[in-house]
Amino acid sequence: MFVLSSNREDGVAQGSGRSIPAFHLLDALEDMPDLFVRFGGHKQAAGVGLDAARVSEFRERLNARATALLRPEDFERVLEIDGVLELRDVNEAAAEEVFLLAPFGYGNPQPVFAAMDVEVAAPPLVFADKHLRLTVRHESRKVSLKCWNLAEHAGELTPGTRLDVAFTLEEDPYSASRGYPGWAAVLRDVRPAQQG
Repeated sequence: MFVLSSNREDGVAQGSGRSIPAFHLLDALEDMPDLFVRFGGHKQAAGVGLDAARVSEFRERLNARATALLRPEDFERVLEIDGVLELRDVNEAAAEEVFLLAPFGYGNPQPVFAAMDVEVAAPPLVFADKHLRLTVRHESRKVSLKCWNLAEHAGELTPGTRLDVAFTLEEDPYSASRGYPGWAAVLRDVRPAQQG
């Protein structure tokens, strides 16, 4: 998807675009260089400048390439898991090791971990009307997960439910400023525990 704006003085439309992993944005632009005054970027992000009169042609050619290359399954969200952790290993030392890998971004994505077959230990707590704090347990270890924009699913996360959870370990300056640990486990995805 590209968002473009036009400068009335020079007639150049310019802007930037983002893509899904299955569609190499820079390759697509390199196949139509005749359209651009300038362009550049990488696989999933790019910037362009082109004559405003050619924006429709750009849209048509980009859409045609996407239609030819992409399949329905390319639009399914995929979350890459970097490692499986036992809840006993989710602690401040692990968080500090993750923070040593920063800064995170396109070429250095934040590690995503999974904890398998954990149990919901308590009813989730709703905060700020739309977020949850979910406590999960495995054996005697409990971990609290921040769950952004999941309050509407609180009823599905009843105590005793067994889940596989994907999460990141993130710096939490707000908690640190209030005397709590300076890190948080943040839920990225959840599914019923896969047995077997």
